[in-house]
Amino acid sequence: MGVTTIYWQPMGQGPVQTVEVDFLTGLEVQMEAESATTVTLGGAVQRTISGQRWTVRAERSSISELDTGAATMLRKLRALSAHLQAGHSIALAHDGAPAAIHFASNPGRQGATSIARGGNAAAFLGGSGSLAIGSRVIVESLALPRTWEHSTLTAVSPAFVLTDPMLYAHALPVVVRHPDFWPALKLREASPILVPSGPNILDLELELVEDLPEVLALAGGGIQAATQAAGGASLGARAHLAAVAAITAPDWRP
Repeated sequence: MGVTTIYWQPMGQGPVQTVEVDFLTGLEVQMEAESATTVTLGGAVQRTISGQRWTVRAERSSISELDTGAATMLRKLRALSAHLQAGHSIALAHDGAPAAIHFASNPGRQGATSIARGGNAAAFLGGSGSLAIGSRVIVESLALPRTWEHSTLTAVSPAFVLTDPMLYAHALPVVVRHPDFWPALKLREASPILVPSGPNILDLELELVEDLPEVLALAGGGIQAATQAAGGASLGARAHLAAVAAITAPDWRP
């Protein structure tokens, strides 16, 4: 696996910092759901979803404390541990994925191949790269129940154009990002991220969960910035902001 870049603002203050971790030895991504399932008297199965979020488990084994080439990475990871354990978030871009998340000003239409192009709401991270022709993307709704699908871009301006018609009618708010970029992740538990595995050997273990309120805040900020640059708030942007404001995050069980 290639280089993974972690973006973070120490305890929410000061300039954005980065940590580059070379060669992750493990990366697992899942969508986690909080739901209740009932069966009616007639035998119908009904499911109510109260929350969904991405989970990301990233590992880098066998980092030697004696390796001078790893000294800078270890220094930053030790500082990052305090930031994460205090409950703050990070953004993570794996294998060169651009640090970009774009909002759609209109709902994703089932069967459509284009989706309205918004500004990069993660531009403040200062990450390199952008979504370009040929980029893999995920189009997803942040509203419950969440919908998402993968595609590839064939055009990026003035709208994103996908290789395949959308399978879902994605409800607002809708975002487009690279599948290997997550804009807001927090530790599942306040546990150390560097774990000794031998004499002078440390393993990086990140058990992360999506922080939906922060993702929503990023999307809302991107919409506001884009509409201000355009000289006014469009109907689609106002509807998107209203959808963002209407979402409340669930109380996840420990």
